Amino acid sequence: MKKCLPITLLVSLLCFGAGCTPKQSSTSSTGGTTPTSSSVAPKVTVSSVEIEYDGETTVLAGSTAKLKAEAKMSDGSKGKVEWSTSDENIAKVNNGIVSFKNVLEDSTVTITATSKEDSSKSASVTFEVKFTAINFANSRGNFDSSLYLEENSVIVEKGDSALLFNEVHGTKWYVEADVTPSTDIGTENDQYPKFGIMTGTDANGYWNTECKNLFYFVDAQHPATANSWTSIGFVGQNDTNSDWNWGSVQGGAVSAENKFAKEETTKMGLMRDGIHYYLFAGRGEGYGVVKHIINDHFGDDEATYAWFGGWQTAYTLSNATYLIGDEVDAKYEAVSTITLSSYEQTLYINDTYQIDYKVDTDMYNPSKLTFTSADPEVASVTQTGLVTAGGAAGKTTITIAYEDVKAEFDVEVTTDALFKVELDGQMNDLLWNENVKTNKLTHKTGDSSVTMDLYASRNSKGLYLFADYYTKVDHSGASDWWKGDNFELRFNSPTAVLTNDTEPENNKHQYWISRYNSGAHSNMSSHFITAPVLNEETGYYEIKFEAFISYAKASIDAETLVGLTIGFNPGGSAWTAGENFATNDFFKTFKITQNGIVRHYEESVHCSEGHEYGDWSVVTNASCAADGLRHRFCKWCNYEETEVLPKGEHDFSEPMEVITPATCQNVGVGHVGCTACDAHDEVEIPVDLGNHTAWDATAGECTDCHSILEKTTVTDSTGGWNSTANNIVFDGTAAWSLTAVFDCKRSGEGWGNQFVAEIFSPSWSNGGWTYRSDWCGWGPWSDGGNATYTDVNGQGVWDDYFAGSMNMHVVMTVSWDPAADTIVVDMTYTSLSRPDYPVVEDVIYTCKNVTYEGNMHMAFGADLATLTTYAIYTTGTRV
Repeated sequence: MKKCLPITLLVSLLCFGAGCTPKQSSTSSTGGTTPTSSSVAPKVTVSSVEIEYDGETTVLAGSTAKLKAEAKMSDGSKGKVEWSTSDENIAKVNNGIVSFKNVLEDSTVTITATSKEDSSKSASVTFEVKFTAINFANSRGNFDSSLYLEENSVIVEKGDSALLFNEVHGTKWYVEADVTPSTDIGTENDQYPKFGIMTGTDANGYWNTECKNLFYFVDAQHPATANSWTSIGFVGQNDTNSDWNWGSVQGGAVSAENKFAKEETTKMGLMRDGIHYYLFAGRGEGYGVVKHIINDHFGDDEATYAWFGGWQTAYTLSNATYLIGDEVDAKYEAVSTITLSSYEQTLYINDTYQIDYKVDTDMYNPSKLTFTSADPEVASVTQTGLVTAGGAAGKTTITIAYEDVKAEFDVEVTTDALFKVELDGQMNDLLWNENVKTNKLTHKTGDSSVTMDLYASRNSKGLYLFADYYTKVDHSGASDWWKGDNFELRFNSPTAVLTNDTEPENNKHQYWISRYNSGAHSNMSSHFITAPVLNEETGYYEIKFEAFISYAKASIDAETLVGLTIGFNPGGSAWTAGENFATNDFFKTFKITQNGIVRHYEESVHCSEGHEYGDWSVVTNASCAADGLRHRFCKWCNYEETEVLPKGEHDFSEPMEVITPATCQNVGVGHVGCTACDAHDEVEIPVDLGNHTAWDATAGECTDCHSILEKTTVTDSTGGWNSTANNIVFDGTAAWSLTAVFDCKRSGEGWGNQFVAEIFSPSWSNGGWTYRSDWCGWGPWSDGGNATYTDVNGQGVWDDYFAGSMNMHVVMTVSWDPAADTIVVDMTYTSLSRPDYPVVEDVIYTCKNVTYEGNMHMAFGADLATLTTYAIYTTGTRV
């Protein structure tokens, strides 16, 4: 990189003529002449002009440089200079301060200092001004761009920041950059700092002012809250542009492998094409489009800028780049299929309907997707798929096309007023006929503080709900929907999976409606809620709810059978679930029909060609003395079919009577009786390893099996890590082994619910080697740094065994080999809570290079678990 250290321009002094003799003159007032002479002082001239500058001459567009200059005079004094630039469009200079413009290509400019006394004397510095993908001249915030030329990186300090992408100002562009979030994120007063890409109408990246903005963001969260994030959001502003409209966030999620995390670099990109936005994120080959969003916050022809920024976040931005105009088309992919959530719809005259369509890639070019009506007078369609019915009955077809790929959507316009429904809190539309009003569902909270009559019907557009709601307390001022006056609905169907495109993945079928924050709120397609009115006679506040769920939103069609259940929790208390709430069994739900809410469909509608049954259930069991009975019901009309279970073998399920108890060495004998008669059967009782009938207290062992421990039980309920419930001390100068047989019953699924075991010695100042039921040995704690271990099985034991390890039977053998300086633990697990779970054998942990050979303790016990030990067998010398 070129430098100027310091730059000095010397200009030679020229002397004109053969000599410098003083001029002589004489005057006379009397006509004579009197010779006189005088000496003239030498003239002070400019010797040279010098510029001092110790910085780089290759600079960033938008940066500044500071120069110093002076004119050196022939008598040693200093003169003044004037500054000039070779190109005002590249750089300006004022009193030596050079401001480099935001050039759109690499450029060269010369800054000159000229003597004011002698314009022929000057000095210059030439700069190479580098074009940058970030417009540093218009960017703001506390950032350091000193590494940009070498590493293409900008370090941004915590606070409000905006790094503007150069040249990006239009309706069609793509921007991307690598972002590495710092650990300096958030404040005590701001638990949800954010960073990401914004686009808006302000040339300096200001947001929440007079300008309009959209924000593609990562919700970084305070360090105490989270360290990595997979969720990404896309949000616009409210109507006054004073804040973000957090209630309408769209977005998606990246995989765990591509997540954003502190001190880790993840690429983030945003593409705009008119009202279409594409969210990009990921690492390496995992980088790609996450979500395609249509948003009309900016019009198709409303140009915007783009910048990377945020608030209360520190980060490093690297490798910023962009595409503008038709360059963006290179990001698009080919389309091979177009699918619709519904391929036909009946509309009332002048009604509208949004076609819900999907193509097989999120990266399609919106300008190539067209919507055409075969008869615009029957129904017209916009280029976003919004269909508007005409003023007369008729049929037409809407064609959705992307180049040669097409799909068709049939529209029927009807004058039947059944399809005309206004959500106004009044049951005065034709849809709400007398059958619907009769077939209602009444639901109450457990404390009877809320009662609701729920009505429902449906037409070709979707499902309609109406509720007369009575509550003793007005909860309209609650802060969230769960604590307002609310109810929720869960739907199911035997032929389809109902979804909800605004709810989390794990609960898509749930819809809710509530009055809170003194307003009406819901996740249904549309809704209306009246203000509470107190009925002085009953003492209840009365509210009317009316709502609509489109078939498109629920991902079903007009022919889909729909069942529902309800529940509510007004005021955040007294939660009451309706009958079979959230069941997946369609037979157990209430059904929504055009005639209201019914438990069973009409037999003539669904059973004309035969019944469709659910599963059999046993009414009475067959026995050796009598037949049994089972039945099943038709899913639609509740027709019951029964079937006799013939009598047969004895049912030996009575409690067993122990005749001969099992011991640690011998099986026992028991009798079980038949539930229906006096017959009985003899059964074998497995060996009871904890029943040491031949215990010799003097010898301290069972003379049958040679266990050194009688059956013991220890429980830890506080998480005290009690590993000394069973403690055996061995002479470590010679080999020894220990085999323990025990059951461990855990009190929870957390990492601390387990048995724990340790091998240690008092000479090991901080313990020894610890291992547990869920994962490999941990340690060694301390052996003066001389003990190491090797984990043979690793995390795989935990992953493979976790589902069955809540209750387990364990056979554990621990052996010490002083010749090899090695401790080996070999365990076999059998699940007590999962009979279907396989036995996990030979779980081996190895601790190598153990140098201590004195007394060695072998101890094991419980941590938030109950440990029942049946037997312990040892070899070697116990101390």
